[in-house]
Amino acid sequence: MMAIAEGALARLDEKAIRYRIFGRTYVLKDQITQAAKVVEQLKGIIGEAVKVSPQASVAWAGICVVIPLLANPSAEETGNRDEFAYVANRMGYYTALEPLLSRLLHDSSGDKRPKTANDKSRVAR
Repeated sequence: MMAIAEGALARLDEKAIRYRIFGRTYVLKDQITQAAKVVEQLKGIIGEAVKVSPQASVAWAGICVVIPLLANPSAEETGNRDEFAYVANRMGYYTALEPLLSRLLHDSSGDKRPKTANDKSRVAR
């Protein structure tokens, strides 16, 4: 189960857009997120600077609308990875739990077949 989860996470990493500059590899999404965070931190200062020009204020308002959209995909990917790992771990747990519950059900009923909601003997009672 863990091999499947690791394989899926590796495929997610492979799909990321990467580029090399001077021997260093960069992931485009990470670079955009970092730039958006820098602009987010400087938002107040830049906002004060563009107050004097209405045209610059309009352009800055447009940038302020787009910044959260650029910063959130990285958070979304991190959340998806965490949730994927959680679900993969839970699948292993429930896969291991199923035979134990099945054995418990067989032992307690004395019957060698598992009981289900559609069991005719239950409906007849």
